[in-house]
Amino acid sequence: MRKFWVLASLVLLSWNSSASVIDNLDVKSVLGKEAPTWKISFLGPQGESPEFTPDYARFKGITISEDGQQAWMSWNITLDRIETNEIRVRVRMDGDLPLWSISADIPRGWIVDGVEFPIVKVERQEGSKAVLPMGFGAEFPIPSDGGVVSTRYPSVTGGMQFVLTHSEKGCYFFSSRDKSGAGKYFFIKGTESDLVFSQKVPTSYAWTDNGHFELPWETTFAFNEGTWDQTLLKWYRPFVLTAQWADTPLRERNIAQWIQNADVWMRPKNMFPEVVESVRKAVDYYDKGLGIHWYHWHHYAYDTMYPEYLPAKPGFKEMVHEVQSKGAHVTPYINGRLWDPANDSYKSRKGHLASCRKPDGSLYTEIYPTSNVPNTVTCPSSPIWQEVIYELTDSLLHSIGTDGVYIDQIAAAASEPCYASNHPHAKGAGSWWPESYRKLLTRLNEEVFTDGQAVTSEENSEVYMDLFDMLLVVNTPHSAQIKMLPVFPLIYSDRVLYSGLNYYHRELNDGHFLYNNARSLLWGSQLGWVQPEWLFDGSNEVEIEFLRTLGRFRSRNHDVFYGGRFLSELEFPEVLPTITVFEGEVYPVVMGARWLNVKGKETFILVNMSSEDRTVTLPNEKKVKVKAYSAIRK
Repeated sequence: MRKFWVLASLVLLSWNSSASVIDNLDVKSVLGKEAPTWKISFLGPQGESPEFTPDYARFKGITISEDGQQAWMSWNITLDRIETNEIRVRVRMDGDLPLWSISADIPRGWIVDGVEFPIVKVERQEGSKAVLPMGFGAEFPIPSDGGVVSTRYPSVTGGMQFVLTHSEKGCYFFSSRDKSGAGKYFFIKGTESDLVFSQKVPTSYAWTDNGHFELPWETTFAFNEGTWDQTLLKWYRPFVLTAQWADTPLRERNIAQWIQNADVWMRPKNMFPEVVESVRKAVDYYDKGLGIHWYHWHHYAYDTMYPEYLPAKPGFKEMVHEVQSKGAHVTPYINGRLWDPANDSYKSRKGHLASCRKPDGSLYTEIYPTSNVPNTVTCPSSPIWQEVIYELTDSLLHSIGTDGVYIDQIAAAASEPCYASNHPHAKGAGSWWPESYRKLLTRLNEEVFTDGQAVTSEENSEVYMDLFDMLLVVNTPHSAQIKMLPVFPLIYSDRVLYSGLNYYHRELNDGHFLYNNARSLLWGSQLGWVQPEWLFDGSNEVEIEFLRTLGRFRSRNHDVFYGGRFLSELEFPEVLPTITVFEGEVYPVVMGARWLNVKGKETFILVNMSSEDRTVTLPNEKKVKVKAYSAIRK
């Protein structure tokens, strides 16, 4: 209690001084170098668009609860020449976590258009690096010249709603406690001496009601002396396991049986003879249960004429049935977000009524290098768009007879604020975007998909996890300066199926194929997702067999990889040869991971990417030999 009273007095001091420095680390972990501040933008009835910070407000004071566990701070601002408009900040203690919230009372007719809160400055610790939830997770250097690292949630750049920094002294943890999945940004700004954390939120107009605004979740900032993974297990995983998307263990979910067993995937493109022949080779070489994620199967060129896919290219339906007869399974690509405004259906189905609109009424337009064609972003709440995806999915499953459908971009692309007046959501941002996809996917699962069919999507935004049988994760940033980290497996390995790791380049025999699949196995990902025409071009005998070896190993160990839990990577005391992949990334030829199986028993998984047997020492000090191009479990 005494600590919180000290905090409260320092909060008051900080807001009435230009630079209040706090020396006590415990207090600093709650407060920061200066008191958390805020920035709020408004829209007025005559088009006014002011932005306020505490510098343009009058601080009224602080109130502290009797038990010392909560404090309220308030300011007055002037929007209509009457200084009765109030901004309020509350901080409450939840165990060792301070939780911050913000609200405002403003004149009727005014709207809160955006909020940046809290904004927290701390002293930069030596060696600090940022851990961001991009793809599987990545460690970034932090600028020292005022630059920022950032994430956008929910999207491929921010699959989870936190950022943190770590050093030898510990971690600063910054996270929203939002179970609705509303869109938001996280920033870390770095100077030579300081780090500034902030959350920026484009608001929903529904959050302002009769002159009252409230950000509908709390945000936390705290310091932990442990490592980045210990910090996330302490503060993030317990929170998200109470959210709708993660409250059901993987083994209790109703997931298509074939996709549970799809340990290896191919990703053919088009229906060229060499592609079709390579698919046949893959189906014959790999065990039954092979997953085939087929691109460019449709009538029009890729990234054009969406959502016009049918009719399929000649021979596709027949090829689907052929590989199915040999035990393989096919999920064709469709896009769940884009509509080409040049096609006939955009006109005949009134696609303009379904398009997302910016505040000025213009369209969100995206151009991809695969086609160089403008595509519009479609609002998922639109009944028109929901019916388009429903009909297309139904046709693929029942007319062509695929084993499922891959719907691109849903779990990858960010929620865009939409200001269309004809859509069934309040203007602006908010949680209506993932809620709209939830409505669509729930209907598809209830009315279209059978127990033997699967629906998958791109990337791993957490808010969508429970809606898909599997998520494809292949866009994790990495370089010699940016290190991939198993953040997503650490939090969600026992909650969701996922496949992939990175994209491949054409020359598969330079080591990166071995690395991709070794690390995929260790992090719990289904393997492969490679173009079979590349794999079976006659130059990849080692790679072909390595993938089969790891696939069979994964199949024998579903008690680990299907419902087990990833704990950590392994480090070995031995000096091992290394493999260099991608752009200067160097890894030991033997890598390992620590898991709990479905019964809670600890186990070690090891993979050898080299042509020689290797002996390494486990954390329990036992020495084990890993044969060349193989995996073992101990």
